[in-house]
Amino acid sequence: MAVKTPPLLYAWTSVVLLWISWVVMLGGVGSLQANCGGSGASELLRAGSAGYLAPVSCHRFYSYIWWTLWYDFMALVLLSYVLAKEIVHITRYFVIAFLAPLTYLLMSTTDVAQAIWHLGVSQSRAKALFAGTIMSTILQLVMIILLGIQDELKV
Repeated sequence: MAVKTPPLLYAWTSVVLLWISWVVMLGGVGSLQANCGGSGASELLRAGSAGYLAPVSCHRFYSYIWWTLWYDFMALVLLSYVLAKEIVHITRYFVIAFLAPLTYLLMSTTDVAQAIWHLGVSQSRAKALFAGTIMSTILQLVMIILLGIQDELKV
């Protein structure tokens, strides 16, 4: 069974779109955290009740999302490096294993962004985070599929 690399046009297009979605996520979470004390809403209303059982401060609430964002950054650097060096056939299983938990973390972050959006505070900022995480989740799944493609024709 011969293994072939994903079509480079699809892979590079996905990586470019992943970088764009990462920038959208960065803007969303950065603006949400920068607006922690920006209105009359309390910190608990602003973020502490969005998906967690215990009340936390606004600045502490976003630390998990920041961790996911920087994990995504490292995955994008890894994907770009693997595609640029054309070593997909050697590193495909490592990259897929690196992307799988990230995809779950992005889905979880999407849920948090949706909860913040529906709380009614900083809706446009939450929508930016939501849009970035949705785009990134879908494109991560596309990359996992592209990396997992195998040519099953006998040579």
